[in-house]
Amino acid sequence: MAFLDDNGLLYLWGKIKSAISDATSGLSSAWADITGKPSWIGDSKPDYTASEVGAVPTSDKGVANGIASLDSSGKVPASQLPSYVDDVEEGYYNDGAFYSDSSHSTQITGETGKIY
Repeated sequence: MAFLDDNGLLYLWGKIKSAISDATSGLSSAWADITGKPSWIGDSKPDYTASEVGAVPTSDKGVANGIASLDSSGKVPASQLPSYVDDVEEGYYNDGAFYSDSSHSTQITGETGKIY
């Protein structure tokens, strides 16, 4: 361990500083030279337009060929659903049929033209 005396440590420290200097000599610390940086930092966000962020126009919400809106519970209102999903039938399924009771005695007959 004689190498790590005062002279040895000074020599080692000099080599470390030289290696760091060589490794960083071609690097720039200028903000303009940094790639992949965020467009803003901090609390003051830039003002983007709706089209710049890909927002759906209000005129396309809740209309035909547009996007369904959500009610206060976060669900699509029944008025915006196709006619074949406007009814909910609750019951019991057994052996290819639906029944209103768990004993499977009263069969439920669905409406024609609807998907259940």
